Amino acid sequence: MPRTAHYLDPAHLLTSIPLALGGILWILTYILIIRRSFKDRAYGLPMFAICLNITWESLAVLSCNAPEGTLGLSGICPMPPATSPTLKFAETAGILVDVFWLGLDVILAWQLFRWGRQLERVPHMRRHWTRNLVGLIVIFFFLQLGFVTYYDDIFLIVNGWIINMVMSLGFLFLLWDREKWGLRGLSWPAAWTKMAANLFYAGGLTLVFYSGPGEHPFQPDESWTFMYVMFAATFLFDVLYITHLKRARDGGASPPRSAVPEPA
Repeated sequence: MPRTAHYLDPAHLLTSIPLALGGILWILTYILIIRRSFKDRAYGLPMFAICLNITWESLAVLSCNAPEGTLGLSGICPMPPATSPTLKFAETAGILVDVFWLGLDVILAWQLFRWGRQLERVPHMRRHWTRNLVGLIVIFFFLQLGFVTYYDDIFLIVNGWIINMVMSLGFLFLLWDREKWGLRGLSWPAAWTKMAANLFYAGGLTLVFYSGPGEHPFQPDESWTFMYVMFAATFLFDVLYITHLKRARDGGASPPRSAVPEPA
């Protein structure tokens, strides 16, 4: 059966509204994290998540806007014919949102390059900070390119949720590392908007799946078990992060005692 993109048709408001709300909340999350990071002179997302995010967003922009056949991404971002003003508006808005998200990822990556070295406790990583980060970004780009093309990951949805789950888990480790440093870069409001954004996205994608049985572009139906496990795991990690962050805030996490953290 040929794949169809009807499941992202903005005329299907039942599925479009939660996905749109999730996108708005993720934008707000990034803005809150960027603001807190500038204030604390730190990066506010887990290191791996920043490197994965900027490469994912780069692929998303390429797959939906580059000429057909670029990097083998043709067909990854199928769009319905823009035959109505609503569809034309949705297509233009989608491109602008992708570009805007990429801009936010660039700022987050700059904060990582700018302030990450002084917060890194592994001597080898700190000594070769810039080189290691560039290497990670290059590796992650081609790793994700291989994933989305090999598994025919339409709109990079599965890949994006793998990153999302890794990010939510990574926030726990980032919190435990920053407790001795006054929770530098960690935004309390962003913890809540991130969890809400993930819930809206998970709900919206679940509605997508059930709104068009047999027409969704994913692999066989049973593959959605994997998606549901990721939805549940991401929610669990988000709840744990909020719980531990609240305890750290209530306990009065102490500010850093020196400019350089102790080696691990």
